[in-house]
Amino acid sequence: IDRVRMAVLKQVLHQEEVDDKISLTDEELQEFFKKNRRYYRQAAQIKISYILVTAGIGSNDEKKAREKAKQALAELKPLPAEQLAGDGFAQVAKKYSDDPDVATTGGKVEEWISESTDTIGEIFLHEFHKNILSLKKGELSPVFRMGDSFYIVFVREREEARDSEFETVKEVNNSNIFVPVKAGGGFV
Repeated sequence: IDRVRMAVLKQVLHQEEVDDKISLTDEELQEFFKKNRRYYRQAAQIKISYILVTAGIGSNDEKKAREKAKQALAELKPLPAEQLAGDGFAQVAKKYSDDPDVATTGGKVEEWISESTDTIGEIFLHEFHKNILSLKKGELSPVFRMGDSFYIVFVREREEARDSEFETVKEVNNSNIFVPVKAGGGFV
């Protein structure tokens, strides 16, 4: 309790003695923003559908899983992007995916996916992002392995990286202290 009380008192003292005494004009904030614009760039993001095939245990299970994923990809490749975006991908996902949630939704992920601003999270997801974030809208990934599963990804939507506007960044920071933020989400 004493440590918590001290931490709260330090925070209050810092607020009163430092934070409340800092006052920056919009011109100063805009100048800082212009010099540091690269830190405010919104990463490219995509919406995907995917198939997950569990690799299993042992080399025999892994070989069967890889073949199953390749069969799924072979069914997807001849389909035009419009059909994949419709129900084409979903039908193949329901047929081949080992994840019941993926099979139920047809592999559709509704959230935007981009590189994570969480460094630890990005370490775990880097391999997945490396395989999908360069894909264009309407494009299929090859079969790739991450962890104990094989994946096939279809990109339904894509927004390219773009610069953030000053007013948007200023609203996000919601204080007189202008701190660089990186926008973006993460998968899972």
